[in-house]
Amino acid sequence: MPLSRRNILLLFLIILAVGGFFRFYQLGSIPAGIFNDEAYYANDGLASLQTGHYRIFYPDNNGREGLFIWIMAGIQSFMDPSAFSLRLAPAFIGLLTLLVCPFMVYNFLRSQQKEFDAGSKKYLWVAAFATMFFLATSYWHINFSRVAFRAILDPLFSSLSILFISIAFIYPKKYLWASMAGLFCGMGILGYGSYKFMVFPITIFLIIGLLKSRKNLVAIICIVTGAILSALPMLLFISGSPDVYFSRLSQVSVFATDSPAAAFWNSFTKQITMLFWEGDKNFRHNFNAHPQLHPMVAIFFVIGWIQMICILVRPSYKLSTLNSILSKRAAWVLLIWWLSMVIPGSLTFEGQPHALRAIGMIIPTFTIAGIGLSSCMALSGNLFKKTKLAWATILSVLACILVFSTTRNYFYRFAKNPDTAYFFHNNRYKLYQDLIGQPELHKIIVVDQDHPVQTIWDIQPYIFLIDHNFPEHNTSIVDIEDLINQPQFNTAVFLTIDKMEAKVKEYVKDESRIILYQKYE
Repeated sequence: MPLSRRNILLLFLIILAVGGFFRFYQLGSIPAGIFNDEAYYANDGLASLQTGHYRIFYPDNNGREGLFIWIMAGIQSFMDPSAFSLRLAPAFIGLLTLLVCPFMVYNFLRSQQKEFDAGSKKYLWVAAFATMFFLATSYWHINFSRVAFRAILDPLFSSLSILFISIAFIYPKKYLWASMAGLFCGMGILGYGSYKFMVFPITIFLIIGLLKSRKNLVAIICIVTGAILSALPMLLFISGSPDVYFSRLSQVSVFATDSPAAAFWNSFTKQITMLFWEGDKNFRHNFNAHPQLHPMVAIFFVIGWIQMICILVRPSYKLSTLNSILSKRAAWVLLIWWLSMVIPGSLTFEGQPHALRAIGMIIPTFTIAGIGLSSCMALSGNLFKKTKLAWATILSVLACILVFSTTRNYFYRFAKNPDTAYFFHNNRYKLYQDLIGQPELHKIIVVDQDHPVQTIWDIQPYIFLIDHNFPEHNTSIVDIEDLINQPQFNTAVFLTIDKMEAKVKEYVKDESRIILYQKYE
């Protein structure tokens, strides 16, 4: 297909439609249920909406940056609570990342080229759209685009940061681009903790930009200033309350183990090998410990890595004859970016490999894979005269395989697997749906310690009493008994487990008012 603006737009829209399908199809029912971490975001968003108090950092549930919760509050201002409205934010964020991705790749690679000709332009777009399609069909990114975790903001802000820095270097005298780059570079820290490690590739990128041309100096000053200003609220919070901000990290850090170096190396190797062999075992992060990369994408990733290392190790390596799109400067930034995003997961020992904490790896990983595919096309174009038909066939088959594989794994195997409902607490979500279906009734819900109240999303219409052991002389038992015996409460729903049933019946004489947890399993 000849390179033209029309064809570029057509290809972009087709891939965007494919990515949109994977991120929005049956969003309200797959995955089934709502995990308690998702409910925490929704509850905090609802509370912020009602009180008008928006925090930079929410300390509950081990602490969470505020930006994602603000977005959740905005959605809840015009939508009723449901699994669909809960997950609408990550789906749109995932789609926006997909929209930004090809332009980030194209401008990033272009900004580091000494010369820019028609041949280079062609393979830049090949790399850009290959990266976009790999991302569009990636189970890894699709999964987190359909679960209400703030981590989905990481790929978006890292893409936006690199995109606008690249444009600022292409047009160094148009300082609006540099200002926007600074804004996104700093805002990322409001999204997810692992984004902090973007400081390394961004710093390298800025230094390389300055070494390339002193004309970039003012743009770099604008970027750095904008980043500091936009990140300042969070930086002030971290400096004032480090114990609150790092509370979760202190629980899972490799430095809390007997041998931090060994724990780090174990996590580091698993974070890398999860791309090819055994992936994340948590059903909320991945399906059945599958590798994070499809085998065919993994092949292009390895090819891209080989090209990147060859350029760094042997600068005289004559890749220019292959219409190479990857300069040594771009290779350094990409290498540091990828390695930096391996670090967040490597600094923890829990649940390794951990696809969620490694979510920052997604964009550089697929960028390297996209460069690998583009390099293969460039090489074959130099070695053989007629390759268009062959590559059209290869890419068509590749696209069909990736779409089929992702559809089968996510919408059939993952969606219908009983472990999915278990990991996302579908039984509790069914209870929630039953409760909101009876708005005229007052409800009392007693939950044990293993089933936290926050797993039920909209807590406002109900009274929740937490008592997991029912001790003989616990004042909360008296309170529960008093509430149950008050006539205005015409129903009492107890979310419980078998071992608690006898204790509950001691305080509730009318057994018809007890609904056991097992009903929803």
